[in-house]
Amino acid sequence: MALAGHLLVSPVIRSKYGNKRCASTLVGRSFQSQLERNRGEVNHLRELAGEIRNLRYQVKFSLDVKGVHITNYYADFVYEQRERKGGRKWVEIVEDTKGVRTDLYVLKYRLMLAVHGIEIQEVYAKPKRGRRA
Repeated sequence: MALAGHLLVSPVIRSKYGNKRCASTLVGRSFQSQLERNRGEVNHLRELAGEIRNLRYQVKFSLDVKGVHITNYYADFVYEQRERKGGRKWVEIVEDTKGVRTDLYVLKYRLMLAVHGIEIQEVYAKPKRGRRA
């Protein structure tokens, strides 16, 4: 904090990738980005409609190799959906919203596949008009 006259002024801390933490009144919780909030609201509505079930937020997965803890991965959403439309079998889906696919995320993505056999479904923002994807 910096001292400006007699008032303490907090510096504005920007996110490295420009995401803004925001709340959802529909879901009743806050999210780390607008993209994550939007997807959380869609998933919430899908759960209410019965398309998915057991929706959970920020689920922790421990990534251990040969008994050594490497890191943790926090999935934005984990839920169950039917294997096929109209099918009886439910399968677990691990989903992550991505604005930027960082090297650290790619490593955790590969570790999730190697350690748990889980392929993360990625949800990206639509590119803005005038920009190339």
